Amino acid sequence: MTMLANKPDPYAKCPEFDTEHFHLRQVREEDAEALLHAFYGDLSEWMFYGTDMSRSIFAGRYATLDEMRKCIRSWLEEYKNRYYIRFTVIDKETNKAVGTIEVFDNIHSEKKWKIEFVLHGFVLHIDLALPYETKEYIAELLDLANREFFRLFGFSYLLIRAVPEAKERIAALLADGYEPFEWERGREHYYAKKDCV
Repeated sequence: MTMLANKPDPYAKCPEFDTEHFHLRQVREEDAEALLHAFYGDLSEWMFYGTDMSRSIFAGRYATLDEMRKCIRSWLEEYKNRYYIRFTVIDKETNKAVGTIEVFDNIHSEKKWKIEFVLHGFVLHIDLALPYETKEYIAELLDLANREFFRLFGFSYLLIRAVPEAKERIAALLADGYEPFEWERGREHYYAKKDCV
Protein backbone atom coordinates (compact mmCIF):
# COMPACT_ATOMS: atom_id res chain seq x y z
CA MET A 1 0.00 0.00 0.00
CA THR A 2 1.38 3.38 -0.99
CA MET A 3 0.93 5.89 1.81
CA LEU A 4 0.67 9.58 1.04
CA ALA A 5 3.52 11.82 2.16
CA ASN A 6 3.13 13.27 5.66
CA LYS A 7 0.19 10.99 6.46
CA PRO A 8 0.09 8.67 9.46
CA ASP A 9 0.67 4.99 8.80
CA PRO A 10 -2.59 3.18 9.71
CA TYR A 11 -0.59 -0.03 10.23
CA ALA A 12 1.58 1.62 12.87
CA LYS A 13 -1.45 2.84 14.81
CA CYS A 14 -4.92 1.91 13.66
CA PRO A 15 -7.05 5.05 13.27
CA GLU A 16 -10.54 5.50 14.68
CA PHE A 17 -13.41 7.30 12.97
CA ASP A 18 -16.79 8.77 13.85
CA THR A 19 -19.89 9.39 11.78
CA GLU A 20 -23.26 10.65 12.95
CA HIS A 21 -24.44 7.24 14.14
CA PHE A 22 -21.30 5.11 14.31
CA HIS A 23 -17.88 4.85 15.90
CA LEU A 24 -15.30 2.76 14.02
CA ARG A 25 -12.21 1.29 15.66
CA GLN A 26 -10.05 -1.77 15.04
CA VAL A 27 -11.81 -5.04 15.70
CA ARG A 28 -11.05 -6.71 19.03
CA GLU A 29 -11.46 -10.27 20.22
CA GLU A 30 -13.86 -8.99 22.87
CA ASP A 31 -16.24 -8.03 20.03
CA ALA A 32 -16.85 -11.69 19.19
CA GLU A 33 -20.10 -12.20 21.05
CA ALA A 34 -21.71 -8.98 19.83
CA LEU A 35 -20.65 -9.58 16.22
CA LEU A 36 -21.82 -13.18 16.31
CA HIS A 37 -25.29 -12.14 17.47
CA ALA A 38 -25.52 -8.98 15.39
CA PHE A 39 -24.44 -10.36 12.05
CA TYR A 40 -22.10 -13.29 11.52
CA GLY A 41 -24.26 -15.95 13.15
CA ASP A 42 -27.37 -15.20 11.08
CA LEU A 43 -27.52 -17.03 7.77
CA SER A 44 -30.41 -14.84 6.54
CA GLU A 45 -28.03 -11.88 6.24
CA TRP A 46 -25.22 -13.83 4.59
CA MET A 47 -25.90 -12.52 1.09
CA PHE A 48 -24.89 -9.00 2.05
CA TYR A 49 -21.50 -9.47 3.59
CA GLY A 50 -18.06 -9.22 2.02
CA THR A 51 -16.91 -12.77 1.31
CA ASP A 52 -15.24 -11.67 -1.89
CA MET A 53 -11.46 -12.09 -1.87
CA SER A 54 -11.32 -12.72 1.87
CA ARG A 55 -8.95 -15.29 3.38
CA SER A 56 -10.84 -15.35 6.68
CA ILE A 57 -12.83 -18.43 7.60
CA PHE A 58 -15.87 -17.36 5.58
CA ALA A 59 -17.08 -20.85 4.71
CA GLY A 60 -20.54 -20.35 6.16
CA ARG A 61 -22.18 -18.83 9.16
CA TYR A 62 -20.36 -19.08 12.47
CA ALA A 63 -22.04 -21.45 14.89
CA THR A 64 -19.98 -20.80 18.01
CA LEU A 65 -18.26 -18.04 19.89
CA ASP A 66 -14.95 -19.84 19.48
CA GLU A 67 -15.32 -19.76 15.68
CA MET A 68 -16.02 -16.03 15.80
CA ARG A 69 -13.00 -15.44 18.01
CA LYS A 70 -10.84 -17.45 15.63
CA CYS A 71 -12.00 -15.27 12.76
CA ILE A 72 -11.22 -12.07 14.66
CA ARG A 73 -7.75 -13.39 15.49
CA SER A 74 -7.20 -14.00 11.77
CA TRP A 75 -8.24 -10.40 11.01
CA LEU A 76 -5.79 -9.09 13.60
CA GLU A 77 -2.99 -11.26 12.22
CA GLU A 78 -3.61 -9.93 8.71
CA TYR A 79 -3.42 -6.40 10.13
CA LYS A 80 -0.01 -7.20 11.66
CA ASN A 81 1.10 -8.39 8.23
CA ARG A 82 -0.20 -5.13 6.69
CA TYR A 83 -2.69 -6.87 4.39
CA TYR A 84 -5.91 -5.18 5.46
CA ILE A 85 -7.68 -3.42 8.31
CA ARG A 86 -10.94 -4.67 9.81
CA PHE A 87 -12.90 -2.09 11.81
CA THR A 88 -15.74 -2.82 14.22
CA VAL A 89 -18.80 -0.63 13.58
CA ILE A 90 -20.33 0.47 16.88
CA ASP A 91 -23.77 2.05 17.18
CA LYS A 92 -23.19 5.20 19.24
CA GLU A 93 -26.68 5.11 20.76
CA THR A 94 -26.49 1.53 22.06
CA ASN A 95 -22.67 1.27 22.28
CA LYS A 96 -22.97 -2.18 20.67
CA ALA A 97 -21.05 -3.66 17.75
CA VAL A 98 -23.39 -3.96 14.75
CA GLY A 99 -20.96 -5.08 12.05
CA THR A 100 -17.52 -4.56 10.55
CA ILE A 101 -15.80 -2.72 7.70
CA GLU A 102 -12.66 -3.94 6.00
CA VAL A 103 -10.28 -1.84 3.89
CA PHE A 104 -8.52 -4.22 1.49
CA ASP A 105 -6.00 -2.89 -1.03
CA ASN A 106 -4.96 -4.26 -4.40
CA ILE A 107 -1.21 -4.02 -3.88
CA HIS A 108 -1.22 -6.81 -1.32
CA SER A 109 -3.96 -8.76 -3.08
CA GLU A 110 -1.89 -8.94 -6.26
CA LYS A 111 1.13 -10.05 -4.26
CA LYS A 112 -0.62 -12.54 -2.05
CA TRP A 113 -3.74 -13.61 -3.92
CA LYS A 114 -2.56 -13.07 -7.53
CA ILE A 115 -5.64 -11.03 -8.41
CA GLU A 116 -5.76 -8.65 -11.36
CA PHE A 117 -7.28 -5.45 -10.13
CA VAL A 118 -7.87 -1.78 -10.84
CA LEU A 119 -4.57 0.05 -10.46
CA HIS A 120 -4.28 1.79 -7.10
CA GLY A 121 -7.71 0.54 -6.10
CA PHE A 122 -9.16 -0.95 -2.95
CA VAL A 123 -12.14 -3.02 -1.93
CA LEU A 124 -14.35 -1.91 0.92
CA HIS A 125 -16.26 -4.70 2.69
CA ILE A 126 -19.25 -3.48 4.68
CA ASP A 127 -20.88 -6.14 6.87
CA LEU A 128 -23.83 -4.78 8.85
CA ALA A 129 -26.65 -6.27 10.90
CA LEU A 130 -29.80 -6.31 8.78
CA PRO A 131 -31.55 -3.38 10.55
CA TYR A 132 -28.58 -1.22 9.51
CA GLU A 133 -28.55 -2.36 5.88
CA THR A 134 -30.38 0.81 4.79
CA LYS A 135 -29.65 3.44 2.18
CA GLU A 136 -29.12 6.08 4.88
CA TYR A 137 -26.66 4.09 6.99
CA ILE A 138 -24.73 2.78 3.98
CA ALA A 139 -24.52 6.34 2.62
CA GLU A 140 -23.12 7.50 5.97
CA LEU A 141 -20.34 4.92 5.78
CA LEU A 142 -19.63 5.70 2.12
CA ASP A 143 -19.27 9.35 3.07
CA LEU A 144 -16.68 8.32 5.65
CA ALA A 145 -14.77 6.42 2.96
CA ASN A 146 -14.90 9.49 0.71
CA ARG A 147 -13.62 11.79 3.46
CA GLU A 148 -11.04 9.58 5.10
CA PHE A 149 -10.04 6.40 3.28
CA PHE A 150 -9.03 7.83 -0.10
CA ARG A 151 -6.94 10.49 1.66
CA LEU A 152 -5.40 8.27 4.32
CA PHE A 153 -4.47 5.33 2.11
CA GLY A 154 -3.70 7.17 -1.14
CA PHE A 155 -6.08 5.10 -3.28
CA SER A 156 -7.50 6.19 -6.63
CA TYR A 157 -10.47 3.81 -6.86
CA LEU A 158 -12.87 2.17 -4.47
CA LEU A 159 -14.78 -1.03 -5.24
CA ILE A 160 -17.64 -2.45 -3.24
CA ARG A 161 -19.79 -5.51 -3.86
CA ALA A 162 -23.59 -5.35 -3.83
CA VAL A 163 -25.61 -8.38 -4.92
CA PRO A 164 -28.89 -7.63 -6.77
CA GLU A 165 -30.93 -8.43 -3.63
CA ALA A 166 -29.15 -5.62 -1.72
CA LYS A 167 -31.52 -2.90 -2.99
CA GLU A 168 -30.75 -0.39 -0.25
CA ARG A 169 -27.01 -0.77 -0.70
CA ILE A 170 -27.24 -0.37 -4.46
CA ALA A 171 -29.39 2.75 -4.07
CA ALA A 172 -26.76 4.28 -1.74
CA LEU A 173 -23.93 3.41 -4.12
CA LEU A 174 -25.63 4.88 -7.18
CA ALA A 175 -26.58 8.04 -5.27
CA ASP A 176 -22.93 8.45 -4.27
CA GLY A 177 -21.65 8.23 -7.84
CA TYR A 178 -20.70 4.55 -8.06
CA GLU A 179 -21.04 2.78 -11.37
CA PRO A 180 -21.36 -0.95 -12.13
CA PHE A 181 -17.92 -2.47 -12.64
CA GLU A 182 -17.45 -5.54 -14.83
CA TRP A 183 -14.64 -7.67 -13.45
CA GLU A 184 -14.59 -11.35 -14.29
CA ARG A 185 -16.69 -14.46 -13.80
CA GLY A 186 -16.79 -15.33 -10.13
CA ARG A 187 -16.19 -11.70 -9.12
CA GLU A 188 -19.49 -10.14 -10.00
CA HIS A 189 -21.86 -7.46 -8.71
CA TYR A 190 -19.20 -4.82 -8.07
CA TYR A 191 -19.58 -1.04 -8.15
CA ALA A 192 -16.66 1.36 -8.57
CA LYS A 193 -15.93 4.99 -7.77
CA LYS A 194 -12.92 7.13 -8.63
CA ASP A 195 -11.51 9.53 -6.10
CA CYS A 196 -12.67 13.03 -7.07
CA VAL A 197 -10.41 14.92 -4.65
